[in-house]
Amino acid sequence: MSDYQTFLVPFDFSVHARAALYTAADLARRLGADLHLVHVIQSPLVMYGGGPHGGGTIPPPIDMGEVHRQARRSLGEVVDGIENFPGKIEPHVVEGAGLADSILECAEDLEADLIVMGTHGRTGLAHLFVGSVAERTLARAPCPVLTIQAPDDAVGEGEDTRNDRSERADPGKMETLREALARLERRGFEHAFRATADGRLALPEQPSIAPEDLVVVETVRFEGQSDPEDQAVLFALRSRDGRVQGTFVTSFGPHTDPDSAAAIHRLAPDPNRPMDSGKSA
Repeated sequence: MSDYQTFLVPFDFSVHARAALYTAADLARRLGADLHLVHVIQSPLVMYGGGPHGGGTIPPPIDMGEVHRQARRSLGEVVDGIENFPGKIEPHVVEGAGLADSILECAEDLEADLIVMGTHGRTGLAHLFVGSVAERTLARAPCPVLTIQAPDDAVGEGEDTRNDRSERADPGKMETLREALARLERRGFEHAFRATADGRLALPEQPSIAPEDLVVVETVRFEGQSDPEDQAVLFALRSRDGRVQGTFVTSFGPHTDPDSAAAIHRLAPDPNRPMDSGKSA
């Protein structure tokens, strides 16, 4: 019997994670191993840049229980889509401040023999200063790590093809609401969501969408120059299937209207992307 009997696959729903899963499933079939899919949810303060004193945006109230339930549902659908697998496939949803730390903790708890994970293949300065989850996992893993990068054609058809990383808000830049909307429009967020009376969000001439079916790709908070209490928040939102995206602007904190507040409470941060922030000039 092979020494590799327990595979752990960190899964963030990206095309690179799916490529890693396909590879892991194929190897596990050949070796008679079990698969464990691990999805890590970061806390809102981490996802939104550490709060107001850390240069980021104060997160809106988020029902983390619903975030976990949605993640479990989505991960369960991925598991159900793996056909003709003779061994055990088990999904895990965990919450932690650091992605690599959470992955390593799961690997130890599950006594994993092999970690198979996707890598976005970052190079240059971003890689030098930030590093990657894959690299941090490799450096401290209790078992061998196999990294997989999706082929270029797969990336071209996946969720990561949009210009999410080509034009992000600069945390040190003073940005007006109009400038932020123009920047997001260039990234394809051309239409504006509005909150409906039943707590859903709708685009012009399209059916309304439950907030749980959307992820927050980016959020930017704006403070009035003369009155700090005059606040607004801009969300860049995308449906989980990637087919619908748009912006949503509302007043912030206690000034939020009831319909918008109901929708914001049900929005989930995108666990695969950091939240950028800026303030109005």
